Amino acid sequence: MATSATMDYIASAKQFLARAQGYLSEGDLRQASEKGWGAAAHMAKAVAAARGWEYERHDDFHAIVNRSQSRLRERRLWTWASSANMLHTLFYQRRTGLDAEAIRLHLTDVQLFVDALERLTKN
Repeated sequence: MATSATMDYIASAKQFLARAQGYLSEGDLRQASEKGWGAAAHMAKAVAAARGWEYERHDDFHAIVNRSQSRLRERRLWTWASSANMLHTLFYQRRTGLDAEAIRLHLTDVQLFVDALERLTKN
C-alpha cells in the first residue's frame, strides 16, 4: 500500500512535527502551530494516498478523519484532529493570544494522531 507519495507524506508529517517542537522550544508559537497542523494534514494525505482516497481540498481532511475513524475504531481520533485544526487556527492569532502550554498539549495530540493514522498506511 505504501506508494512513493505515501512515503513522502509520512516523511513530511514527521519532519513538520519535529520542526513544530523546535519552534515551540524557541518560542515561535505561531510557526509551531502551523507546523503542527502541517504534520496532521500531511499524515492524512499519506492515508489518502495509501488508500486511494481523495484529498484535494482542506475539507477533505475531515472526510479522511471520518473514514479513518471507522477503520481504526480509535474514539480519540477526532479529539486529536480537533487539536490539529486548533493549531491551524492559532497560526492566525496575534502573539498575545498564543499560549505555549496549550500549543504543547495540541502538539502532543497531533503526535498521537500521526501515529494512529500511520497504521492505516501499512495495511
